[in-house]
Amino acid sequence: MNFKHHSILYFIISLSIFLLGSCKDDHDHEHAAPEVTFLSPTLGAQLNESDTLWLRINLNSSDDIHDYVVEVTKVSDGTSVYKYEGHSHAKSVAINQYFFSSVDANTDMKLTVTTLDHNGKANAKSIIFTVLNNQEALKPVITLTSPSSSMATNGQTLNIKGTISHDKQLQSARIILTKNNVTVLDYLKDNIGATTYSFDTSHVINTTTHTDYTLIITAKDILNVESSKTVGFHVHP
Repeated sequence: MNFKHHSILYFIISLSIFLLGSCKDDHDHEHAAPEVTFLSPTLGAQLNESDTLWLRINLNSSDDIHDYVVEVTKVSDGTSVYKYEGHSHAKSVAINQYFFSSVDANTDMKLTVTTLDHNGKANAKSIIFTVLNNQEALKPVITLTSPSSSMATNGQTLNIKGTISHDKQLQSARIILTKNNVTVLDYLKDNIGATTYSFDTSHVINTTTHTDYTLIITAKDILNVESSKTVGFHVHP
């Protein structure tokens, strides 16, 4: 083999080594993790469940971001309540998504953004915020159909009837009747397990003097949110 052939062969080998090395260096290049900025919600934020839960997040990187995943989970058990998967070849991404979160009680949530570069390397960043069950302010509705009069007489059977309704399941209902501030009837219905409850009980009036009676009806839902209704009436002997 002459000198010319040796030179060509050397050039080809050198070029191959250079190209292989370049590809390897590019493949093995450690991409810096994108900078994640949470605009909404922010760390420790408290949001009402009736609000639109806006997820506004900025991603910035010195390299192309490639794939990213936005997910909201319950801190208590890790249940996923929202997930969005995006793709980008830009170095900067402005995420702007929203959803409505429904909770039965005040619930801590974790917002996690996971980015994946072209080499499949994943980076994740999370914050914790709270979704408030603003429906707790809505109380069970008590409708009393009997007694309908504010007057009664001795010996009369006082029929106590009505309904309790709510958008959540009811836990309990209680009917208390007092005579001059002394309890003469105390009825409790527990573990109702329905959104509507009809009550129907009675008490025989027994007095020898003019007497004031007070009827108190209370209701609790499964979150222990309570409402009450009080009716006073006078009894003739």
